[in-house]
Amino acid sequence: MPRQVNPSKSTSYDWVKGFYRHKELSFLLDPEVCVGTDLIKQMYDFEEVLPSIKSIDDCDFLCRDTELTGLYNARSEEHAFDTMEERYFKLRERCSNFLIIQFGLTTFKYHPEEKKYTHCDFNFYVFPRPHIRQAPDPRFWCQSSSLHFLASHKYDFNKTIYEGIPYLTFTQEKKVRDYLNKKYEIERGSVKHTPKANGQKNVEVPDEHKKFIADVNERVDAFILDESQTAMQLEPCSSYLRKLIYESVQSKHSTGIEMSSKIVESSNQRYITIIKCTDQDKLDKLQSQEINDLGDVDSAVGFRKVMDYLSASKKLMIGHNMYLDVFHMIEQFFFPLPEDLSEFKSMVRMTFPNLLDTKYLASSEKLRPFLESTQLGELLRQVKGKSFEIPPVEVADGYKGYDLTSEQFHEAGFDALTAGLCYIAMAKKLGALATPSVEYVEPSSRILSPYVNRFFILWHFDINGVNLCGPDPEPNRDNVFHVSFPQEWKTVDVVELFLPYGKFLSIESLYLNIESNKYNPN
Repeated sequence: MPRQVNPSKSTSYDWVKGFYRHKELSFLLDPEVCVGTDLIKQMYDFEEVLPSIKSIDDCDFLCRDTELTGLYNARSEEHAFDTMEERYFKLRERCSNFLIIQFGLTTFKYHPEEKKYTHCDFNFYVFPRPHIRQAPDPRFWCQSSSLHFLASHKYDFNKTIYEGIPYLTFTQEKKVRDYLNKKYEIERGSVKHTPKANGQKNVEVPDEHKKFIADVNERVDAFILDESQTAMQLEPCSSYLRKLIYESVQSKHSTGIEMSSKIVESSNQRYITIIKCTDQDKLDKLQSQEINDLGDVDSAVGFRKVMDYLSASKKLMIGHNMYLDVFHMIEQFFFPLPEDLSEFKSMVRMTFPNLLDTKYLASSEKLRPFLESTQLGELLRQVKGKSFEIPPVEVADGYKGYDLTSEQFHEAGFDALTAGLCYIAMAKKLGALATPSVEYVEPSSRILSPYVNRFFILWHFDINGVNLCGPDPEPNRDNVFHVSFPQEWKTVDVVELFLPYGKFLSIESLYLNIESNKYNPN
């Protein structure tokens, strides 16, 4: 059985570059509690196994993938000649309303003596259900085509909603903690500085309720004088009468007792209980409540603890076509995305300092000649062929992992494993092409440097990637023209006329890229 951990003792925080780092968590699951994919089924299971997660610390690199509630926002249509700033703005718009609902993670470790890899696979369902009262209740978009696509691949939406792990962003967590700190500071101050009641405070009670309030006061007076009683319970009444009771009793007895409202579960009615207690008793109770509330906040942070640890590990994190995923990871678990591309690059480097996109790697000049397609499933098929070599890859001892023959594509955990296998094969190929050749390309190797922190850009004519660590290429577009034409022209005629020279943009315009070897001014 997973060991129980007191949240107030198991986690400590350092302010590092603007957000929490959980220092005492060792990731990913202990073999005794790991059950392979979909291993964390409920938030409570997650809290139990989280402290024993540990394979991130031992791994050489890790891979991740996501499934989203949607991809495209009609307001942010991308064009082939977007600048990188324009594309960033559009992608920022795209991710602002959709959610990550499944997060896959695979850790890999290389064993040089046996020249093999071992891996651990994990598939997390994530859902922002408000776990505590102060947590936000977010609204998000779903795209019908995306949900249909997931459903066609047997995605379990019920598991997401009923069992998905909650989370708070750093900003949300800080807001809740600040609120609780202020709340308990005020309540402790009210206990310490409460003036002794003298019964002189005038509480206005309507005539029709005077007898009722007088009877309550007599019963409370008798209760306080009776040393054999420590608690009493009043009959259920309306919220207005409860307000009158609070004001009237507190005007006479501001110390020595504590009143609280309870609910009758069978009838949903509320009533007041009164207990005898000293000011120190009240302070002790407040301290206990504060510890419990802060523990609830720690639980509500939920899946972001995994994200925090991934960030703190600084390990090479691999994904396929991961540029948009990075937007979602930052926005959903850490901070709002900035408006400026350069600020975004700095934010990503601070949060995830070593990223590698296998689609960008597969599209590189050195590897593209050996590949016909960079689509993930096709890429895996190709790297299993004669032009590449994948060393032996096994599930780590004590863990259960995916069966590669199952081809569970579009389940985040399986796609993360697939991206890792593609990376292993392509890294080995780069090592073979190097001079001198390298048998094992380490994640920190200079051979990989040209590809780290660079992302493939979809649907772009003359820029194939964005660089997190420097300026992006600015291609010469002197030969690019924006051509407008009447809407009544037939699309097929326009496409046929300009297809040899340009890219179709819309029913009223296109970008025309004149290739020098096709341009004849005569």
